[in-house]
Amino acid sequence: MSRPLTHILRCFLVGLLIWATGCHPTQPFYLHEDGDMSHFLDKATQTEHPDVDQMPLAEVQHAEKPLTLSNPEFKEIWELSLEEVVSISLANSKIIRGGTAVRLQSGQLVAGTGEGSLTLNSVSRAFASTYDPAITESNPGNSASGPSTDAGVAGVRQGVEAALSEFDAQVSVVGNDGNGAIASHSDRPQNIPPGQAFGLPQVETTSGGLTSQVSKRTAEGTTFAFRNVTNYSRGFTRPLGFQPLESTWTTAFEVEARHPLLRGRGALINRMPVTIARIGTDIEIRSLQANLQDMLNNIETRYWDLYLAYRNLETAKVGRDSSLVTWRIIYDKWQAGTEPVQQEAQAREQYFAFRAQVEAALRELYNNENELRLLMGLSATDGRLIRPKDEPTLAQVNFDWNEILVESIARRPELIGKRWEIKQRELEVIWARNQLLPQLDVGAMYRWVGLGDDLINADRNGLNYPAVGSTAMDELTEGNYQEWGLFFSYAMPVGFRRELAGVRHAQLRLAREQALLEDMELDVSHGLTRAIRNLDANYQLAQTNANRWAASQKEVESVEALYRGGKAPLDLVLEAQRRRAQGQAAFWSAVCEYNKSIADVHTRKGSIMDYNGVAFEEGPWPDKAYWDATGRARERDAALYMDYGWTRPSVISRGPGESMAPSIEGMQLQVPGEEYYEELPTPEPTPAMPKSEEVPTPEVEPMMPEARSTMPKAKVVSSEAVMAPRRESQVAARPTPITTGPATAAPRSSSVASSNTSNPLRGNSTSSRRDSQVRPASYDEGTSE
Repeated sequence: MSRPLTHILRCFLVGLLIWATGCHPTQPFYLHEDGDMSHFLDKATQTEHPDVDQMPLAEVQHAEKPLTLSNPEFKEIWELSLEEVVSISLANSKIIRGGTAVRLQSGQLVAGTGEGSLTLNSVSRAFASTYDPAITESNPGNSASGPSTDAGVAGVRQGVEAALSEFDAQVSVVGNDGNGAIASHSDRPQNIPPGQAFGLPQVETTSGGLTSQVSKRTAEGTTFAFRNVTNYSRGFTRPLGFQPLESTWTTAFEVEARHPLLRGRGALINRMPVTIARIGTDIEIRSLQANLQDMLNNIETRYWDLYLAYRNLETAKVGRDSSLVTWRIIYDKWQAGTEPVQQEAQAREQYFAFRAQVEAALRELYNNENELRLLMGLSATDGRLIRPKDEPTLAQVNFDWNEILVESIARRPELIGKRWEIKQRELEVIWARNQLLPQLDVGAMYRWVGLGDDLINADRNGLNYPAVGSTAMDELTEGNYQEWGLFFSYAMPVGFRRELAGVRHAQLRLAREQALLEDMELDVSHGLTRAIRNLDANYQLAQTNANRWAASQKEVESVEALYRGGKAPLDLVLEAQRRRAQGQAAFWSAVCEYNKSIADVHTRKGSIMDYNGVAFEEGPWPDKAYWDATGRARERDAALYMDYGWTRPSVISRGPGESMAPSIEGMQLQVPGEEYYEELPTPEPTPAMPKSEEVPTPEVEPMMPEARSTMPKAKVVSSEAVMAPRRESQVAARPTPITTGPATAAPRSSSVASSNTSNPLRGNSTSSRRDSQVRPASYDEGTSE
């Protein structure tokens, strides 16, 4: 009875011991363990920093303390014209920073690129660069070594050079053994009776060989090959007396040609990968050009936004100073007991309201200046404050609708890129239809064969096989053994199911791209319509707000005179001052929006680069490329032209397009889609626009914060002087390239250039200089608060 209880007790104690100690793994014991675990990593994934040795940009390292309301001090004013801003921006742009288009919101043009856009969109690569065409051109594509590092741009997985490599001569040297060995040794017994006269009981041989070949495929699809096949054999495989030589060398030279008759025949099909790859490069170039145009439009928008910020600051300062004068008058009267405390508080509130507007305008000025610096590629703060030097135009610019509509459809880089995609799809349809043909190849081969005891000898001894000492090369060159052969191969799938699906797939892709192009053209026409409407509205608003400003100025003067005489209450004075400030701000806002609208119309019709005097061209190649191109050009010049009678397709590209504006004849600029005049006829007086001598055009210089505290008097000028645009009568010279990509970018990079002379479309004669060459003018008119 005690034995079962003892067994149960033992099991209970073992279970209790296991429960107390728990189950956990144990580490092994090492004899020379020193306890240093500094190399141990307890996490497989954690935040780390890469070991990249790249110094930060100097403009980032040496940025000074930002300008703020509490820190408004700067060293000097940097007056820049729009042409200088564009030149500096292009000189400092490897990445096209203004790649996001300007947006039209509620009648105002808003820059699409600002602080944070480049960083947030860097993963999606929304911003183009001058390296993109070269990256597309040098894409190696899929090869025997593996797939391309990227899928390629515009759906092209290889560049032109990679596509042309299919026509390069291919050299191969392989062993003749099935595994590619050049020599092998065998020693095997034979399953024959011993002593048999016609067999050997044991065969021991050494054999080897090498095949060397040079092959090349032509544009028509024919493959030519020239090869040498050399074999070596040593050992007896027959009884003594039946094999004259113990070792023999066999060599043969072959010339072979194979040509497809159906599938894969013709230069159109075989050169199609090269053409599609080149179209991919053209698409990327057009994409880069579209991004560059958006950048120029963003620069214009930021430039006039900064100009407007100066004007708004000046307007707020005028309101603040006038309200301060009013408050002091009311304060003195309140102290004398002639005015109630309510009017003093009302005047004081008006002053602080205008003061808040000054502070908000100053902050907006700093922000706009900072955004313009970002587009220019400059440091956020370098002790200088950029101030626009150009004045906005007040002249009315008229565009002929039919001409600019045609121009926008023909010149918009987005539409040109889409047409290139359609050309790609057309070629793909031709390629897919070619796959419906059976594979029918024919060819021929001719071979010279030589056999001998040795492979080659320095002297010809006249011995031929089977003599001892004969050489295979002597036998071959004597031409005793010649062979030939004809090849014929035919293959086709029954039903062509995959091939028919490929044709339908290519046709549907072509139809989709054509439909998308139609809708893109519709979208461009709608956008151009909206831009023209916005341009005309802003011009009308500028005229209306000019009259509004003039009326409010007269109202302020009359109400202040009545108030001094005790014939008007204070409310009328304060309200008149507010309306004057609102009218002045509305006028300058409409003028700046009008100038931005002009640039927006040029962007939508694809002429913004001409408008800013910017050229788009290819960057420099290596010197070896120019040397090879010159040699090929001389070779073609010395050749004879042969007309085959027809080619397919007849046209792939219509050649380079015009990028610069035509010349000037007389004083009228002959640019398709627009007309510029030195003087426009005086419009008829209307209720919104009185007689010309009554139209005020206040000439307020772009001022620094707090540079002046009084409102300049309005100046009455003639409408001809108001509406006459400033311009040059000389034609802009050919732009000097300013390469934004490195000259060593393989195989080539793109560059943008700005004109060294004034652009006749812009009208300001200034030189394009880099940041290091442009020195700001000294400013001694005042400092900011």
